[in-house]
Amino acid sequence: MNCQKTKLIRDKFSMATLISSTSLSSLFLSALLLLLLLCLSSKPHVVEAKKTEETFPQTHTLEVASLLASDVCNRSPKVSNQDSSLQVVHNYGPCNPRNQGKGAHVPSHGKMLLQDKLRAKAIQAKAKGSKSSSPTAPVQSGTGLGIGTGMYAVTMGLGTPAQEQTLLLDATNDLSWIQCEPCSTSCHQKLPRFNPAKSSSYKNVSCSSATCKSINGLGQTSCSGTTCHYEYQLSSKSLSGVLATDTLSFTKPDTIPNFIFGCGQKNEGPFARASGVLSLSRSSLSLTSQIAGKYENRFSHCLPSSSSSVGHLTFGGKIPKTAKFTPIKNDTRSSVYPVDMTGVSVGGRLVPIDESFFEDAGCIVDPGTLISHLPPAVYSTMARAFEDLMTDYPRTDGYEDFQTCYDFTGYDSVKIPSISFHFNGGLELAVDKSGIMIALPSLKKVCLAFASNFEDGNEAIFGGSQLRTYDVIYDLAEGRIGFAPGGCS
Repeated sequence: MNCQKTKLIRDKFSMATLISSTSLSSLFLSALLLLLLLCLSSKPHVVEAKKTEETFPQTHTLEVASLLASDVCNRSPKVSNQDSSLQVVHNYGPCNPRNQGKGAHVPSHGKMLLQDKLRAKAIQAKAKGSKSSSPTAPVQSGTGLGIGTGMYAVTMGLGTPAQEQTLLLDATNDLSWIQCEPCSTSCHQKLPRFNPAKSSSYKNVSCSSATCKSINGLGQTSCSGTTCHYEYQLSSKSLSGVLATDTLSFTKPDTIPNFIFGCGQKNEGPFARASGVLSLSRSSLSLTSQIAGKYENRFSHCLPSSSSSVGHLTFGGKIPKTAKFTPIKNDTRSSVYPVDMTGVSVGGRLVPIDESFFEDAGCIVDPGTLISHLPPAVYSTMARAFEDLMTDYPRTDGYEDFQTCYDFTGYDSVKIPSISFHFNGGLELAVDKSGIMIALPSLKKVCLAFASNFEDGNEAIFGGSQLRTYDVIYDLAEGRIGFAPGGCS
């Protein structure tokens, strides 16, 4: 009996020892797993190449003929739905009234891309200047260096009676200005210049006024008698004239009295043969700031899918239900529109890019820039992912800064990878297929429509080509920018 008890005790002890060993093994494995997780979390965070959550197409079928310019204007009826809505036309397209008839001037692709590069550098210089310790210091190379390079224009009325003016859209310039009579320098405009003497509502701004003093942070002012004169020094060129007010009209029933603008008299630069610039920036003297109370501090635009179609610029209006938003970065020293870009997808997959490249550079939304300019590491990784999915098509030599180029001669249509950008707030913006590639200038050389910055630290600029067909909503009251598809149709 005692022997049986002894055996029973020994068996129980062996079982306990086994359980204890198993528990220790489990604890050891758990510790190893925890250590592995801690090691992985200490590595730089890189966005993995994985499928995105949105259900965007992985490829687009692109009709190659759509890459070529047309000389016939295809107008959309959408812009006539509201009194505060204007048609947006491509500056060099057939829908622009200054390009109708003989003698229309269209610069070469090389010249347009060079101007676009200079514009991007000017915006980046301005953004860097806004981060300095003196927020009101004028940025000599940034306030308007890109003048004449805007790609889109609207036609509005100025004065009483209204004199039609075709103005370039610009979300980076601080002041709207128009070429006036008398004109002493660079009088290249094809359309009639604004004549203050023919407007009964025109007034010069007084030198002692708060309006005249407010421009000191944007440029230089001087007085001639009691009249406020302004001057911007832009690299080796200057823009100067009289600060004035007059009645601005979108349509006959919708007018803006006492609109503040620069009445230019000596402007060095071609203006791209437009009448001037319409400022849509966050500056206190921009059009958007001047009419904020009337239109709920909100405006939107849709840039057309081609140079031969039209879009719209709308002040106020309803926000589309399909709109998705990203916050405008809280930088009161800057009049541009900075946002946080967080990633890029090609062919429906996030490309592996260290998030620090986006954080260090930042991003500015600018419809006046022709193409998007990206940090070098972001651009090169995106381009390689695009090339990996385009092996069915013949490569060709690059063009200037564009190296991802193909020969589409003989093709009626091609399949290209989709491209989308990710922004703070969970927004994924799928670039319309019309904004992914660009013909330079023929189908023998069709290139990826993006450019690389000179340095990784320079701001990315999300440009007009990649904004095409979207209703882009600048909801300044809520501090956000939204995007809704199908904005031009």
